[in-house]
Amino acid sequence: MSIPSILVVDDDSDVLGMLKQYLVKNAFAVHTASTALEVESIVKQNRINLILLDVMLGDDNGFNICQSLRKENSVPIIMMSALSADHHRMRGYSSGADDYVAKPFNPDLLLARIQAVVRRTHRSASLSHRRQNKSYRFGSWGFDARSDQLISKDGFE
Repeated sequence: MSIPSILVVDDDSDVLGMLKQYLVKNAFAVHTASTALEVESIVKQNRINLILLDVMLGDDNGFNICQSLRKENSVPIIMMSALSADHHRMRGYSSGADDYVAKPFNPDLLLARIQAVVRRTHRSASLSHRRQNKSYRFGSWGFDARSDQLISKDGFE
């Protein structure tokens, strides 16, 4: 199994640095972003196994980003926020989040949640990354990732 890749999204550079250092130390490849545009770019260009997404960002909010990601991706999302009331958590889940962690959090507990989600979803990397790779060949068969079609050299689907 390859090293799981995590995208950490937060507009606080101290939080980004701390989480990146901690996750790298615990055998994850880590990408960081602080804006919705950076998130979109990183997800399109990389195989992401999990996203840690802060709710309160400068240019947008995590709820909107989560909803936008869900339109084309099934990559697991754990939302992080100082907003910990039940209605905030419910909004996170209804936006498409797989989990919701209140700040401040215990890093070891966050790591356990990340590992559990990655273990359950190790095949659910970002769909948009897979679709950018146009086609794959397996002997006499071809797979078109954009249309999700498997075709033989004789034209059978």
